[in-house]
Amino acid sequence: MDEAINESALRLAFVRRGDSWADVRCRFEHFSHAGLPLQPMVELLAAITDWPLAEQLFPGKSMANLVVSDTPNFQSVSGVLHVGYDAERHLFVFHHLGWDGRQEYRQCAEAQAFQVFARFSQEIFLLAADLPACEQELAQVAGL
Repeated sequence: MDEAINESALRLAFVRRGDSWADVRCRFEHFSHAGLPLQPMVELLAAITDWPLAEQLFPGKSMANLVVSDTPNFQSVSGVLHVGYDAERHLFVFHHLGWDGRQEYRQCAEAQAFQVFARFSQEIFLLAADLPACEQELAQVAGL
């Protein structure tokens, strides 16, 4: 075949997108029950599923990693948050490649995973804690 393959699309070729947080959590639970050391990821996903701001994010799964974006059909590696779990060291690893090419990494122990995820997600995706209030404030600034 003579078709060119977009490298970033290829890198995300095995990411399953379009599922709900509950669907992604269920998939991780399945792998955890099958013997993979992913129970801490299941617990993180349980906390995210109950987090009101998660409605502004879109999850995916790539191998044993959680992939998160602020757009439903993310096609690029840039702007996507990858969350992995290192079972040997009992650490969560967060990696984000920004649209400007800047890379950010965070690591934390299992007990801090949700707090780090929430803070990091709010920073990189600019999540609004209260969307109606933000919309009202923007309308006032715009003079509407």
